[in-house]
Amino acid sequence: MLALLGAASLSAAQATFRGLGDLPGGGFYSEAWGLSGDGAVVAAASVVGGGGPFSTLDAFMDVEGSGTIASGLGPTASARAFAASGDGGLVVGVADYGSFSSLGAQAFVWPVGGAPVLIGDLPDGPTGVPRSYARGVSMDGRYVVGIGESAGGTEAWRYDSFTSTFEPLGVLPGGQYASYAYGVSADGAVVVGQSYGGPDQQAVYWDEAGIHAMGFMPTPPGYAPASSAEAASNDGSVIVGWSRSMNSLNGTEAFRWTAATGMVPLGDLAGGAFQSWAYDVSGDGSVVVGRASIAGPCGPFGCNSEGRAFIWDEAHGMRDLQQVLTDLGVDLTGWKLLEARGVSFDGRVITGSGLNPEGLGEAWVASLSPAPPACEPDVNCDGAVNGFDVQATEEAVNGDFANFCMPSADLNGDGTENGFDIETEEQRVNGAPC
Repeated sequence: MLALLGAASLSAAQATFRGLGDLPGGGFYSEAWGLSGDGAVVAAASVVGGGGPFSTLDAFMDVEGSGTIASGLGPTASARAFAASGDGGLVVGVADYGSFSSLGAQAFVWPVGGAPVLIGDLPDGPTGVPRSYARGVSMDGRYVVGIGESAGGTEAWRYDSFTSTFEPLGVLPGGQYASYAYGVSADGAVVVGQSYGGPDQQAVYWDEAGIHAMGFMPTPPGYAPASSAEAASNDGSVIVGWSRSMNSLNGTEAFRWTAATGMVPLGDLAGGAFQSWAYDVSGDGSVVVGRASIAGPCGPFGCNSEGRAFIWDEAHGMRDLQQVLTDLGVDLTGWKLLEARGVSFDGRVITGSGLNPEGLGEAWVASLSPAPPACEPDVNCDGAVNGFDVQATEEAVNGDFANFCMPSADLNGDGTENGFDIETEEQRVNGAPC
């Protein structure tokens, strides 16, 4: 305990930023798609052959303390890693072998420290050639969600990596047979994505009761509605995504959804066309990240818009992440942070893609200032307050957030995660107020 009391967690250090570079081969380009809940593993891809529209990519993971690790699937296949499990133990994605290969495009699971494994597709696809994509994964890596081909058509699935079995998730009735899964709650019980309940594609979620339509935000007359759910909080109660809205005629607006509020629009950044997309949410649902639009360069035929990564919380609304980092003392000279794709459970670590000072596409990861302390003694969210919460706090202080569901392990609010936070949790478990 004395050692823990004296050692502050590195995760509570000042704001930081780093580009993730590029894998050897081909033109310089990398993109980030997802982040583990503990903020330690980025799921990404990079060009390894060719360039432009004829590029071949390889999936890679960036592991805190270990650097960039290529999957080795490219250039035989063009591979992307889309998501990492909450505990940072598993990365998932797709390897596309091309239309003339019997391997098709296949979802893969990739244990950190191991090799990627192709998992096939739903068993009753019409051609027998896999067309599957893994897009999300649960806290412990057991449940992987994605998109595949079934006898009916394109269909979302949930895959149990412990039993190596696919579960088709079905589609909304009344529209074309198609559904897509993009994200999943920490326990794998809530899956989010899109389907058709008529002529228009809309956000949906699946739970033990089946598929549920989430609808749309109000849409301007004459424009077809459209929406998508992209990610869910740890318990699945908060879902984020995008929808066409009254504020964006031919674009979209980011939303945050709960059962009580429905879709709440999150707005856009100032300048440029009104467009925003929410791509991920923190474990407790309080921090949302994505892409919005700002004013871009002007020419003889008018001005354009360009993308910018955003961060949203209830206290501040939508903010330009690049400006937030700059205000925290990070030097981003020459960088343009175009979008944020992943955020850690505690809302502090964010990953995305942008343009580096040379004007080349590059993935990045940033760490913000410490999150405010949580004032909830049930830190493992099992519905009880007992010694298991103290144990979960101790694990989180030591970097393992697998059983810890609060935004931060800095429970006493002193800016560090250490043994004093374990002591604070012990006191709360024994009845002390927050």
